Amino acid sequence: MVRDVTDDATLTNHQRHQKLFGLLHDRDKEVAQAFDNPRRSVAFQLLCIICSWGLLSESKLSEFSEHIKFLLGERLAATRCLGLTLNLTFFYHEEHKD
Repeated sequence: MVRDVTDDATLTNHQRHQKLFGLLHDRDKEVAQAFDNPRRSVAFQLLCIICSWGLLSESKLSEFSEHIKFLLGERLAATRCLGLTLNLTFFYHEEHKD
């Protein structure tokens, strides 16, 4: 996405700066969801997000129980299959469907 903005010759330097700033701001919000205000009530969701970004090493993942690793694998496989991006909004909507 950054390369698309920087390579867009139709934009002025100021417009590129604004778009890049917007991208960084949006990405900061996504990262904040995974690492800001950790609570037990959303721990599994945060773990799923962190794993989906590839930020958890195999050695750290091996410290979790087999049950948690199974649930993580199921959740991540389902989201990959459907082409979804994990974030807390995704989990909130999924858990509060009517």
